[in-house]
Amino acid sequence: MNAFSFRRCTFMLFIAYLIWSSQIDTCNARRRGKHWRQKRAAATSASLYKKKIKSSQHHNNAGKSNPQVPSPKSPSPTLPPPLPPPPLAPKKDIPPSPPKKGYSSRPSTVFNVLGFGAEGDGKSDDTKAFQAAWAAACKVEASTIMVPSKFTFLVGPISFSGPYCQPNIVFQLDGTILAPTSSQAWGSGILQWLEFTKLRGITVRGTGTIDGRGSIWWQDSQYDDPIDNESKLIVPLNSTVEENPPIPGGSGSVQGVLFSNIQVSEVQLPIIIDQYYCDKSECKNQTSAVALSGITYEKIRGTYTVKPVHLACSDSLPCVDVGLTDIELKPQQEQYHMYDAFCWQTFGELNTPTVPPIDCLHIGKPSSNRIQNDHDLC
Repeated sequence: MNAFSFRRCTFMLFIAYLIWSSQIDTCNARRRGKHWRQKRAAATSASLYKKKIKSSQHHNNAGKSNPQVPSPKSPSPTLPPPLPPPPLAPKKDIPPSPPKKGYSSRPSTVFNVLGFGAEGDGKSDDTKAFQAAWAAACKVEASTIMVPSKFTFLVGPISFSGPYCQPNIVFQLDGTILAPTSSQAWGSGILQWLEFTKLRGITVRGTGTIDGRGSIWWQDSQYDDPIDNESKLIVPLNSTVEENPPIPGGSGSVQGVLFSNIQVSEVQLPIIIDQYYCDKSECKNQTSAVALSGITYEKIRGTYTVKPVHLACSDSLPCVDVGLTDIELKPQQEQYHMYDAFCWQTFGELNTPTVPPIDCLHIGKPSSNRIQNDHDLC
């Protein structure tokens, strides 16, 4: 009886243990199933998220390059923004290197007479240096022949002439040019000193001085009194006076000439146009002449010894468009007689009052004016 009860009790305990064990396994299975379902759901969500991102990139940004979306499992660390590049140093204007000595990429346009052997001491003859400088400047268009300041140049009779010179040459006179006083320097039959002829667009300018030193000649020689007659020479250079002054003739034209800002001192005829001029001992009478037009005188000041203005133009070709502006010339009594302004066949305009009054200029233009061809320009 006792044995039976013990066996029965043992059997009941065994049955209870089995029931209890099955409940534990069932609970663990449920728990494991729950965890598995959570992991599976998370994996499914991540897969669907990636597909959605890829699909959105494909539809919305087709053909564009976009940065990759980091995986939710391992997000990329946030990097700091890149530093801005350092500011560039400002570029400095580096001057071009000077040309090597004796070499130039283009021909010079300024020809200084000092560079051609001129001394500039007022005693040495610088005529050849001026001729050489002019010959060089003549070959270059719009060149400048430079006569520098603070120098005095003794220059004999010289012709700055074309007709093969390039146009628009500038004669920059800032120094002093002296005329020779020796008769040997002039030779025989030379009546001009500084001559500019057969040029196109010549400009003579500067702050310098042209000193003809005429007083020396006046003291050495006693000239006849000048004759103020429109049919005779004004200041004869010898004792013979022509009763009928010749017309030198010629052809071509001189146009667009400006004389501006000039100071004169003790000049016989400061403003002069003389188509009855003869540079020889005898000239044949001719009816042809050079046509003159567009000749302007402005800001001419100083003193004169014979006549302030002498404008003697041709009967066949009167001077036209002659302009006078701001003229102030005062007489300085010498051994000569004083005369009023003289005009002959000269037409133009008085733009301002003049000293002395110049009443002889014909205002306007002549009734008939024939201009010749300008194949011989000055």
